[in-house]
Amino acid sequence: DDRVRQQLVRLAARVGELERQRQREVEERARREEDEKRTSEQREKKQEERRKAAEEELEKKEQKRILDGIAKENKRRERADRRMAKRAKAGTTTGTKGFTVVP
Repeated sequence: DDRVRQQLVRLAARVGELERQRQREVEERARREEDEKRTSEQREKKQEERRKAAEEELEKKEQKRILDGIAKENKRRERADRRMAKRAKAGTTTGTKGFTVVP
């Protein structure tokens, strides 16, 4: 009778120990999953920031290319205007419509 009671006490203690161990494992798994979720969210956030930065950089480059093209065209026109003015001064210019400019 006494041995049976001791065995029951030992079994109850073992059951309690196993339940506590299982609870610790569940908590640890939940903590790990939360950490992984947070890490993946941070990773996604960083990727999104990098993507936005790359888009902004592309936009800046495109704007610069457009502005450079406009500036180049303006320079070309200025040179052409100066050339035409010089020729007009000399009286030998053919204008944009093909008419000779009379000085």
